[in-house]
Amino acid sequence: MKKLVVRSLVAIALIVSSFIVINAKDNEVDYTVSTGKTLSGKDFMNNYITNQGTGLKEYNIEIPDRFLKVAANDYLELYLEEETLAIAIRNVSNGYVWFSYDVTNEFNPEQYSEEIVNKIKSGVYIDTYNKFAPATRTLFETNSFGDRMVDIQYKKDSNGFVATVDFTHIMIKFDVHVKLDGEDLVIEVPRESVQEYDPKLWTPGNTDISLSNIYVYPYLGSTMQEENGYVVIPDGSGAIVGLKEEPKFNLDYSAFVYGQDAGYMDEGEESELKVQTVKPLERVTLPIYGIIHDVGNTGLLVVSESGENFAQYNYTSKGGSKHYYQSYFIYNYRATYKQFQSRTNEDQHILGFQPETNDFDLKQRYVFLSGDEADYVGLAKKYRQKLEEGNGFSNEQVKRELNYPMQIDMIGNEITNGIFFEKYVPTTTYKEAIDIIEALKDTGYENLAVTYKTFNKDESAYRFDVYKGLGNKDELESMIKYLNNEDVDFNYYVDYLKSYNNNKYTASKMNKRALSTFEYTRMYLYGYINDVEYLPTFIENDLDRYNEYDIDSLAFDSLSHVLFTSKNKNEIRYRNENVAFIYESLEKLNQNGISTNLYNPDAYLYKYTNEYYDAPITSSEFMYIDATIPLVQLITSGHMNMYSPHLNFISNESNTLLRLVEYGINPSYLLTGKNAYHLKRTNSSDVFVSEYKVLKDRIARYDAFIEKGLNAVNGLEMVDHSLPQSGVSVSEFSDGTNTVTVIVNYNTYDIEYNGTTVEAKGYDVL
Repeated sequence: MKKLVVRSLVAIALIVSSFIVINAKDNEVDYTVSTGKTLSGKDFMNNYITNQGTGLKEYNIEIPDRFLKVAANDYLELYLEEETLAIAIRNVSNGYVWFSYDVTNEFNPEQYSEEIVNKIKSGVYIDTYNKFAPATRTLFETNSFGDRMVDIQYKKDSNGFVATVDFTHIMIKFDVHVKLDGEDLVIEVPRESVQEYDPKLWTPGNTDISLSNIYVYPYLGSTMQEENGYVVIPDGSGAIVGLKEEPKFNLDYSAFVYGQDAGYMDEGEESELKVQTVKPLERVTLPIYGIIHDVGNTGLLVVSESGENFAQYNYTSKGGSKHYYQSYFIYNYRATYKQFQSRTNEDQHILGFQPETNDFDLKQRYVFLSGDEADYVGLAKKYRQKLEEGNGFSNEQVKRELNYPMQIDMIGNEITNGIFFEKYVPTTTYKEAIDIIEALKDTGYENLAVTYKTFNKDESAYRFDVYKGLGNKDELESMIKYLNNEDVDFNYYVDYLKSYNNNKYTASKMNKRALSTFEYTRMYLYGYINDVEYLPTFIENDLDRYNEYDIDSLAFDSLSHVLFTSKNKNEIRYRNENVAFIYESLEKLNQNGISTNLYNPDAYLYKYTNEYYDAPITSSEFMYIDATIPLVQLITSGHMNMYSPHLNFISNESNTLLRLVEYGINPSYLLTGKNAYHLKRTNSSDVFVSEYKVLKDRIARYDAFIEKGLNAVNGLEMVDHSLPQSGVSVSEFSDGTNTVTVIVNYNTYDIEYNGTTVEAKGYDVL
């Protein structure tokens, strides 16, 4: 009965959402959508103004005598406070000193509790589970007699030191390596050093205090305010929050790098089903954050180089009982999950604990920014440089074209319920696909990237298939040949990670339930995630067919769901182990001459990303965010073409198109040969408008607006970006020889910038 009620509520919600439609005029349909694939509700308006700094400064900052110099080179000096494991780092180039806590604060007991002061001063601290109760433990843990219960032993060398931190009373210890590495500071916690040495751990009757999280210098760079500074947050395309004396909103933010581990989550289970009525939050696809204390003078880039799969990014606002702006990573070593005791009553469960700590070496790099590098642009370029040096990109340089590229996703067929069995719904035949491309070409769209998507009933997934309802084998070959002859970049859409039935390939969560995702469509309630270990086999089985039909490029979806912990019988595979299967699979395709284009890829996948689909063009736009910035674009532009989410569904047309021009993002559309009415009871029921005949005028109107800007910058690297006036952005793109400047005005009035007048809701290219 409970399941029936839940399914009924979901159905009602989806029906209601499908009627939120406003007809503007003939052949033009605008949709305001509360679920599904949409850009509705995004404002894209930045009122923040980025200052350019007041000139280079030399700093004379005193380091207290209790901090001892332990290492130095031509770039940095490292100091240590042994009692607290706190550090100070002097940047030799300008004299600025970064402290791991505020050494100028006397921490008045009337304002700061002992617990808070202990957290602030501790260089590292941990979270533990005490049976089922979580606890935070600092380096100042004492017994009832006031004796310290944390032992710290140091070994020093010319580059830094190693601290062995032993929480003796709970029998947890680990090593913290702090060393200078050229211009950077590197902090490591080797996996082999992490020990839970209680011999009775997990035995009946024991207190079972176990390690949950490790915090490494979470207050490094924290500040009460900076007149010309901000925090760089890796949310969506990127965001900044000004370090004002009084924050705009006293709100915090926390998100897992590359997404939360679904192996421990309970989402998707009917007992906790909640219909989502707003667009999901943007993802954290970059393992970095930044703190700029003085724009144009001093800043800090922090990179999680190892352990990023278990890192959780946190931003803490000043305000209330919180005295500092903070930005830091938490590293997760153990998680809990629900072990259900009843098949019928899901309220009957106990907490299960991950038996072994996560197997990873924690490595965090601090890159010190000076002068022109000390802003979000310089920060992005530093990370881009590190990726380039580590062969982190698939392409060395994107080929520049006369016209900007446009991406077209086509739905070939879909799946729906028949009277007795599921049946196919053809929406774009092979011939209709040719007709659409011919029409686009005749209209003047010369640079097209086309993806073709089909549902395969045998696999119950979106995989390659030759379906007679779309045409015969010869017609498929004719379509591919036509696209190749017309210089259309053709790739087949595949989703090897998700199936729509629970089968032998489905991964299991830690509680042994099927790993699933809730689907916002009328066809399937759940999508089931395949165990990643089968991915190389799936690809190997399809290689011959790809070669047979001359398919040399794939559009890979669902890789954003791939990092999860799974349990097969009694064998546990942790999320970081899945990366090897992903690399093996993508490498196998590349070695067989098949390039891979990825939807919203995480940074570790850039090396296999030929083209970037569904690129973020905004942050989550939380109230406390001062501005959205093109952090992802500054890092990736020039190495790969980037395409927007589908423009079929946008409520704020002018600002969305201006954002594409500002960021150098190419447009993307979801098209079908037949009317979207045919999709209403399929697995694409969240697509409300898709027929080319309906969208062609809108595509033409959008093209007329963005053509000048995107043609000027396509294939170029974004080398600079600023927000000089409220509602105004300036982007610079370059190929190393020529530079193109794009001024975008989001305001409802004309503006002037450096002698150039830009119309309201318009842009200019210089």
